[in-house]
Amino acid sequence: MHRFRFAFAGAALALLTAAGCAGGGGAPTGSLGAIGPGTVGYEPSNIMAKSGYSETVIAPDRYRIQIRGPAATTSRERLEKIAAARAAEIGRTGRLGYFRLEGAQVGMECEKFRSGGKYNAGDKGRALAYAVLTVEAAYSKQPADQSYQNSKNFDALRAAVDQPDAVATPAVDPAAAAQCS
Repeated sequence: MHRFRFAFAGAALALLTAAGCAGGGGAPTGSLGAIGPGTVGYEPSNIMAKSGYSETVIAPDRYRIQIRGPAATTSRERLEKIAAARAAEIGRTGRLGYFRLEGAQVGMECEKFRSGGKYNAGDKGRALAYAVLTVEAAYSKQPADQSYQNSKNFDALRAAVDQPDAVATPAVDPAAAAQCS
């Protein structure tokens, strides 16, 4: 029984380490960036790390893309760069041609948790505030107008994510983010 526990723990550690190494390259942000402050990298969000991107298929040529990052350190510019890169990657992988981002909305989410999972009397736990950008990507085989970008530009858009933001202003009001705790 003890061997099984150690083998399972070792396998879980190996998977988490591999997930951290596969986090999209570029600037080191770490897959566990959602646990503490830092900037959001170009990587998918998951159950352990809420920071990153996720998407939902709305129609064969339409996706809803959501980007989450620590509210205190993530600018709207960074969220938009990650959304554009993700839309281009989806378009290139799916051979969808051109894309346009529509209806960008920035909001905030709070996640409360307890340190170590213990529920002690009087322990209010901690809270993390996330800046959240939600946008829809519309795809077309041919650009309908000048607002469409070519999905083949993924590499350039992905490289732009690794560049520092011109404006480092947080995407959400710091006073609102402070109310999360």
